[in-house]
Amino acid sequence: MMGSADAKALDILENCFEWNRDRKLIRKIRKEVEDFERWTEMEAAEMLRGKRQQQETGK
Repeated sequence: MMGSADAKALDILENCFEWNRDRKLIRKIRKEVEDFERWTEMEAAEMLRGKRQQQETGK
């Protein structure tokens, strides 16, 4: 999501989710992921609407 997945980032996530569960950080990460998913769905829907409009005006 953030454009990187290096070993350090994966180690932090593994530590947070597996070894030393940090509920506050887990909630924060989940919220960020859910927000990103909603944004992605909205962007995709907008792109599809634009494509349909182009197809309708191009006929």
